[in-house]
Amino acid sequence: MKDGIDQDDVHSIKELMGDKFGELVERYIVNSRIYIQEIHVALESKDAVAVARSAHALKSPSYMIGMKALGELAENIEGQAKDQGERALGSIALLMPLVEAHFAKAEEFLDAQV
Repeated sequence: MKDGIDQDDVHSIKELMGDKFGELVERYIVNSRIYIQEIHVALESKDAVAVARSAHALKSPSYMIGMKALGELAENIEGQAKDQGERALGSIALLMPLVEAHFAKAEEFLDAQV
């Protein structure tokens, strides 16, 4: 695993999906951008439930497509939002630059695989 990306998982999915891999990558990137933006909006409105929901939506496909670090961050954010509610929003906000950085690496890596 390099940069939080399980390249073996990505290559396995690419082999399994064949010609559809590009569509999968495109959907993952578009949806992940939406989920990350939803987390930002939820943080601004101090809505821990919405933070948890969007983090959960980001977590599963990130793990599935081999973006382990992003999946782990999303899992951490989801857990904090569920367990601590509004009290966790400040610490979650501090994680968002890391989420953005890992997403940028994921997008770059996945684009290179298509």
